[in-house]
Amino acid sequence: MFPEEKVRNEVAMIRYIQDHTSIPVPFILHWGTKEESPLQIGPFIIMEWINHEMDMGAALNTPGFSRNDRPVLDPNIETERLEELYRQFANIILQLSRLEFPAIGSLEQNEDQDSWAVTKRPLSTYMNELVRVGSLPRDKLPGSTYSSTREYLSALSKLHIDHFASQRTDSFDSRSDCKRKFLARQLFHKLANDGRLLSAKDEWGPSRLFFDDLRYGNILLDANLQVVGVVDWEFCYVGPAGFVSEPPWWLLLEKPEYWADGIEEWIRMFDDRLQIFLKVMEECEARSRECLEMTGRLQVVCATAGRANFAFDYIFWHKIDPKFFGDGEFREEAWQDRLALLDEETRHSMEQFVDAKLKACETRELVWEPDE
Repeated sequence: MFPEEKVRNEVAMIRYIQDHTSIPVPFILHWGTKEESPLQIGPFIIMEWINHEMDMGAALNTPGFSRNDRPVLDPNIETERLEELYRQFANIILQLSRLEFPAIGSLEQNEDQDSWAVTKRPLSTYMNELVRVGSLPRDKLPGSTYSSTREYLSALSKLHIDHFASQRTDSFDSRSDCKRKFLARQLFHKLANDGRLLSAKDEWGPSRLFFDDLRYGNILLDANLQVVGVVDWEFCYVGPAGFVSEPPWWLLLEKPEYWADGIEEWIRMFDDRLQIFLKVMEECEARSRECLEMTGRLQVVCATAGRANFAFDYIFWHKIDPKFFGDGEFREEAWQDRLALLDEETRHSMEQFVDAKLKACETRELVWEPDE
């Protein structure tokens, strides 16, 4: 999705990273739009090859897993090996955290080639996937830059509402399940609008570079497990400072929604590895005389809910609702009590929404975008 936009973003980010950090990135030899390509097939980038032995995922993955298996952190990995790999990743995060900007969005190099500015919308992996596999119309995506974290989180929470409305079929199991999902998105949107999902110090900049796709597969290693390249920068943008200070979700390689033993077990395992990551991060901070305060678990959960639509309902009802609206404990039927938090107009809209969704499931009529 959005090939022209992603190519422009990646070229801009790689050039900016080369100029302002020591993070190894590929050198761009040439790039162009679809119209500028020899056969006009699509936009392109020609860059130098980075010689490497493996990516960080291969160094962390369980031995014996094939490329077709979903990766899982080797449960028997040596602590020294794990610390060394985590340490190098922490150094990348620290370098990105030094780069500050006055707004949230994508970078563009000015015509004088000597300065940079945030001039375009932030394009994230989450937004791309909502359109690619989530049936969200493209015109529902944010189209501007943002001056505050609250404003951006509000836009992300609105995406949850729009995505649920645009999902074609089989997005809920029953009338009550549809109400529960409608309610979760409305309450999350209210939390975002009220600024309750972030700390006061994070609401107004400065914003920082956030590499939304910075994960094990994009970090290239040599035979000695040293980082020799970081690639695929198309989803890097200037984001809220709190996003940058989140511990990486991939410490276990696998995402929580796909963990074989369930999300609760993923959280337990993640906390164990997180302690190792925080330890090496503190060591890196001490050497660089900088401090990137890692956000707490609640902030990580809220930010993840904002960006991860496909695991949203579990995260909201098990983690966010008990904290903000309940007594700290998950209850299966808590959503029925939360209906009282909606005003009369929103409750009426919910009934109309559910009726329309149920009718759509009966007819299974598909609505296509003009260019589909």
